[in-house]
Amino acid sequence: MSFPAPGPAPANKENLLATGYYNDGAAVKGKYHVYPEQAAAGLWTNPTDLAKYIIETQLSLKGKSNKVLSQETTLLRLTPYKDNSAALGVFIVKKGNEKYFNHDGSDEGFVAAYFGSMENGNGAVVMANTDNWSLLSE
Repeated sequence: MSFPAPGPAPANKENLLATGYYNDGAAVKGKYHVYPEQAAAGLWTNPTDLAKYIIETQLSLKGKSNKVLSQETTLLRLTPYKDNSAALGVFIVKKGNEKYFNHDGSDEGFVAAYFGSMENGNGAVVMANTDNWSLLSE
């Protein structure tokens, strides 16, 4: 279940949403913070839907799918433009001999990160309903 923000979640989706928690264990008032702008927290999603996006990006990169973007646009999107690490909406990191596209983010009471291999189809999505970033590094 993914849907655009801003504003509160649709009433019929409210029961599906996790409650955010602060580092001290206190719950975020109202389950989650509502941002008035889309740039911050502009998409509500879950690990499954985000993983599907990563897989589609990987398939597009190899010319095997164009559900999200064409191969040409995907190649452009994953090409660093400012330095070796900043592409269009993602960061490029090298681990060993392999390159990954990734992004992380947080909201009040939530943290998330994803990585997608640019070469072999591996990837990972981690989301936690806490504002404790150290949990993601584990």
